[in-house]
Amino acid sequence: MAISIKHNALFIPVLLGLHYLACLALAGRRPSRGQLLPLPFLSMAVLAPPTVLALWPWLWSDPLVRLGEYVEFHRLHAYYNTEYFHINYNQPPLPWSYPFVLTWATVPTALLLLAALGLVLAVRQDLSDRPSADIPPARFTAPLRGHPARDGLLWALFGLFPLVLISLPTIPIFGGTKHWLTAYPFLALAAAFAYVTLWRAVAPTGRARHLPAALLPLLLVPALWSTLHGHPHNLSQYAPLAGGARGAADLGLLRGFWGSSVLPLFGDMSQRPGPLYVHDLHELARLQYEREGRWPPGVTAAPLSRARTGLLFHERHMLSNEVDLWNHFNNNSAPLNVVTLDDVPLTSLYGK
Repeated sequence: MAISIKHNALFIPVLLGLHYLACLALAGRRPSRGQLLPLPFLSMAVLAPPTVLALWPWLWSDPLVRLGEYVEFHRLHAYYNTEYFHINYNQPPLPWSYPFVLTWATVPTALLLLAALGLVLAVRQDLSDRPSADIPPARFTAPLRGHPARDGLLWALFGLFPLVLISLPTIPIFGGTKHWLTAYPFLALAAAFAYVTLWRAVAPTGRARHLPAALLPLLLVPALWSTLHGHPHNLSQYAPLAGGARGAADLGLLRGFWGSSVLPLFGDMSQRPGPLYVHDLHELARLQYEREGRWPPGVTAAPLSRARTGLLFHERHMLSNEVDLWNHFNNNSAPLNVVTLDDVPLTSLYGK
């Protein structure tokens, strides 16, 4: 079912397989017959393909041809422009540090530090754990019965693999942090493990035993504040350690993605009905706004040559589009309205 939603799920059996082999290796014993081809992996191999086919009607008419088209789409995926430390990249490779720096710049710092500590503590514990001497025999349906769970190794594999994958020079530039979003649930588990482990080491007694629960909300306040403060422009928000949106702009990091910060301009656009140059706003997004009844009535998408008003989404590679807007609107370089976050321009509306 996960594969039917997003192709990232194809890596799940590979990572589970690595974790399974690590568990067998750390047991220090020769694998039994029941551990050579366990039921969980066999069931994935047998049940996943028909499940994907059943849930994806697009494949039904010609499964092999359509599957080939799907693979080719991702193999030849278009490269997106992205700004990284004041340099615009539109061809591979991106610097290997890109996913790690963007994670540092966008994930709340306290939680990120806890996640890193949690991975270290949990993996260290997993590497030292050994199965008990009276471990029950493995079964086809439960190949690791009686073995330590080794959750730390699982969190490390699923938490770090998406970032390492995106850091490879041959991976296309797909955009931003959404492409390693699958790492965050496992980093969150590691952060929770670190928080509990630290307090167990301190072992507060008396009234102080309530400190872990009392201090936890304070730990989440920076993330909550950042979420509320950035709304509805959270794709442009950055962590306080990076200086927020203003610090990220000074560092030369991406300000938005595909025209996300446009909602506050709908009021001004409704007062100027007619052709609108939508710039980087995706047509599918505009149609969705229209279906929801939020798109200003009487405003239609048009090329700049016929536009009465025009949008500009502030990105490094969009500078020429800004000059085109100035020229089209009689060299009037002052926009009608500007959407900002912490005084950082995100979207401007131009018009005559």
